[in-house]
Amino acid sequence: MKKKNKIPQMLLLPLFLGAVCLISSAALIGVNALTAPRIAEVELEKQNKGYMELLGLSSLTGVNKVEEVPTGACAEAGAKARVSFVKDGTNLGVVYDVTVGGYGGEIKFQVGFKDRKYTGFLVVSHIETPTYGGVLLAGINDQIKGLAADDELPISLTDYAGATITRNPVVKALKACAADYLTMEGV
Repeated sequence: MKKKNKIPQMLLLPLFLGAVCLISSAALIGVNALTAPRIAEVELEKQNKGYMELLGLSSLTGVNKVEEVPTGACAEAGAKARVSFVKDGTNLGVVYDVTVGGYGGEIKFQVGFKDRKYTGFLVVSHIETPTYGGVLLAGINDQIKGLAADDELPISLTDYAGATITRNPVVKALKACAADYLTMEGV
C-alpha cells in the first residue's frame, strides 16, 4: 500500500524557497544590527576629523563645540547641523554638516568657514559615478578654499558636463551655508 504525502508535492518548492527567504532576511537583519553601530562610529570619527581639517586644528581638546540645527533656506538646501568652535573666547570657525541628493544617491559633506571665508569642502560619503559626480566633488575644495563667503562660486558646469544633477544641489547648499554663516554674529 502506497503511503500518502501530507503536503502536496506542488507546495514543497514554494515552502522551501519561503523558508530560505526568511532565513536570509533574518541573517541580513542580524548583520545590520551588528554593523550599524560601527558604521555610525566610523562616520562620527570622519566627521570629527573633518572639523579639525577644515579649521586647521590639531585637536578638539579644550574646544567648545556648539551644534545647532539650521533653519530656513540653509536647512532646505540640506544642512543638517551648524557646528561652531570656540576656544578661550576666540571663534575658531564654523562647519556645516550637509546631506544632499546627487545623481548616484546621497552625498554627505562638510563645508567650513572662518574669518568670512571658506576654509574648505570635505566629502564624508557619496556613491556618485567616479567620472562625473566624483570628479566634480573631488575638485570643489580647491575651487572654494580661501574664497570670501560672499563671493560668487567658481564651480562651472562646462568642466563637468553631465554632472549637473550632482552639481546643482551641492552648489545650492554651499551658497545657503555661506549666506547663513554671514548672518551669524561675530564672524
